[in-house]
Amino acid sequence: MSHPEQTQLGPKPGTGTPCHSFKLKHGAYAAGIGVLVLFPDVVVHAVLQLLHVIIGSLELTVEHALQEALQVSRHTAQIMTAWIGLAALAGLIGWLYRWLARLLPVLALGPAYLRTVTLAGLVRWLGASYGSAKSTGSRRAPLRNGYTD
Repeated sequence: MSHPEQTQLGPKPGTGTPCHSFKLKHGAYAAGIGVLVLFPDVVVHAVLQLLHVIIGSLELTVEHALQEALQVSRHTAQIMTAWIGLAALAGLIGWLYRWLARLLPVLALGPAYLRTVTLAGLVRWLGASYGSAKSTGSRRAPLRNGYTD
């Protein structure tokens, strides 16, 4: 049995004081920001290493799936996986290029223009030609040279 003078972790009812988990959460955020500020090279290396492991495991999974589904040799499955990865990388680079080509002219217009633009309008304008069945080439904003991308 607990004694009446023992209290639970958290604020006493009606006192309005923050609980211990609230303090721990903010302490963890402060420690994380401190690590990012003091050791950015280690954080970047860890993130890139994690990305490398994820891509490697995905590549291995695709390779085994191709090998079993199509009954091809290991070497053929590796070649097919490499081409699939290259096509995915080319698609990602193309998407990033088009997205940045639409974003950079907006940012170059300066802060006075950006104050008049809402975030929802900017997102709608940037994503107008990506993945929407309604979007057409005629709705795209012209670039500085007068052509659409």
